[in-house]
Amino acid sequence: LQVYDRIVCVNSVTGETDRILREMRQSLNWNLVVDRPKELKIFVDCTKYPSLGLDLKYSPNGGSLLIASIGDGAIKDWNTKMNNGGSVGIEPRDRIIEVNSIRGSARELLDAATNVTSLNLVILHYEANNKTVS
Repeated sequence: LQVYDRIVCVNSVTGETDRILREMRQSLNWNLVVDRPKELKIFVDCTKYPSLGLDLKYSPNGGSLLIASIGDGAIKDWNTKMNNGGSVGIEPRDRIIEVNSIRGSARELLDAATNVTSLNLVILHYEANNKTVS
């Protein structure tokens, strides 16, 4: 397993997190299926876009910003441009892990995005490219 992998199945148990955790507690051996993210690097011109259009969730001690939803703004426009070119888009449940070359706590990521004219973001995108781990 790697940092930010998502466990999506344990011993053929999928679905709700509680069910997966219960299976992990009850079994000595695990056959895991994980969703390993891909890094997307995007640039946002903040002078053109007053808002990213993201609803973010985070733990103050966490090292990422979870994208809860995407509304009107820079990311929605970026997705539209990328999807027209056949590229992968950013989706809810993806995670921002770097802002303007800063990796750190959620607070540091948010601070790095404050009062800037541009943003270079590294986003972890999950696209059900599951990998079995025993």
